[in-house]
Amino acid sequence: MIALVGMNDSATGANLDSMQAHYGVSYDEISIVFLANTAGYFLSSISASFFLHHFGLQVSLLTAAAAMSTGCVVLSIAPPFPAFIIMLGFMGFGSGMYDAVITTVIAHEEDGVLMSLLYSCFGVGAMISPLAIGAFLDRGYPWNRYYNIPLGLALILAVIGYFVFRGCAFAFSRRPPSFKLTSLDRLMRADTTPPDETHDAPLSTSVAPAQTANTNVSSTPSASQGEVIHARARMSAQQRMRRAMGLRAVWIGFVLIICAFASSDILSAWSVSFLISTRNAPPASSRFVLSGLWMGIASGRVVLAWLLANRVGEKTFAIVMLVLASGMLGVMYVRSFVVDAVALALVGFFFGPVTPKVLDVIGVRVPPSLKASVVSLLVGLGLIGSSVGPLLFGVAAGRGGLSSLPAVLIGVSVLSIAAWCAVPKNRRRED
Repeated sequence: MIALVGMNDSATGANLDSMQAHYGVSYDEISIVFLANTAGYFLSSISASFFLHHFGLQVSLLTAAAAMSTGCVVLSIAPPFPAFIIMLGFMGFGSGMYDAVITTVIAHEEDGVLMSLLYSCFGVGAMISPLAIGAFLDRGYPWNRYYNIPLGLALILAVIGYFVFRGCAFAFSRRPPSFKLTSLDRLMRADTTPPDETHDAPLSTSVAPAQTANTNVSSTPSASQGEVIHARARMSAQQRMRRAMGLRAVWIGFVLIICAFASSDILSAWSVSFLISTRNAPPASSRFVLSGLWMGIASGRVVLAWLLANRVGEKTFAIVMLVLASGMLGVMYVRSFVVDAVALALVGFFFGPVTPKVLDVIGVRVPPSLKASVVSLLVGLGLIGSSVGPLLFGVAAGRGGLSSLPAVLIGVSVLSIAAWCAVPKNRRRED
């Protein structure tokens, strides 16, 4: 499922030149595609917590598959430009729902390596799209034919999700859980009490009713006055959100996730156009280079997370990765297609582990009852970066050219390093 999200993320950048030629629009106008895709992504990310709490894991995943399938069906016929923009929003909604739901599930494990492995699947999916689109171009197929591939995958995942998660209740779902799938036991509860009324909500104090004295036994003062007991108060979605917004780590996480998403999406969206316009690279070869970028991201999330897990501090790890990625971006000023292709792959290798590291580091600094809300917020606000970043760069490129791409990304990395230095120590208070 996360691989399908990655395919959708990189397909827009890989198809950007073909879309622009098909609709005959400028850089400024074609940049709207990033805003449309991410608007749907953001909407689903902030509503994912509601879906999980009220409808459960199965319905949330089926909703994602339905949105993705609808978008793919319409995009595959190359609709008029306004309908094209709306359908990209549907694709974004499905991707955001998949991303927020699966990330929330993994965040409960509080395992940084597992989170990196999850997002390496995102990189694998993002690597597949440029390869498929490049192969279609080589054979003379139109750009819209590509959307038959994610359509088939979305339908297959809908069927798999329906049967695999049937009868399962996510940890925050209000529906009674089932134990049909023992491999998902940690995502279920053994009791049917809504979790917000048990250990996922803060304690509140209430007074028990006064005890009625037995007719044969004289009453005592304590029996008549009642006694103070503790009960778990039920937290609404609004209360969870207010608690989450009061945490300093969450606000720093917003900056980090926006920068992380913006960096990867600017690279994914504009690197093909950058290579074609500034390095005179062949269109098909440029798309293969984009696959190399995502292969670097996927391998970095696996290799670096495994090699350096528990060996390097959280902040040190992220800062070193950002410094190395910035160095590779500087190498891209060498005006050579081959050098730039290798540098892009290495940029992806070092950038790759940063996004899951943000989600892991912030996730372990919030109470378990707030994790679903915080992860949904992080993913949703990260998408602001993934839309605003490519959009603003597209507007700038329409006026000053694409040659500033490496410098812009180095600037975003410097901002990320400053935010990482401000991440507080882990002093999470349990519920």
